[in-house]
Amino acid sequence: MVDGLVEKGAHVRVLTRDISKGKSQWDTPLVEFVQGDISGDDWLKGPALDGIDRLFLLTISNPHQPEQVISPLPFNSFLKPKL
Repeated sequence: MVDGLVEKGAHVRVLTRDISKGKSQWDTPLVEFVQGDISGDDWLKGPALDGIDRLFLLTISNPHQPEQVISPLPFNSFLKPKL
């Protein structure tokens, strides 16, 4: 997903538990990294969602994936939690 978006010139923000691993995979100014983990809700309160237009939530295959997957809809169609 990231490769395809970057190839089209899109700026991408990646939420990752290990920023150094992400930077080793995508070394371009088009990719921004934010440290976090979607297993809790802390990532919803931090900078991961600030200023985004669309959200693609891709996770590894796991038993909780159906609850974690969100379709790529315009972000303003989601209610951002009050902090």
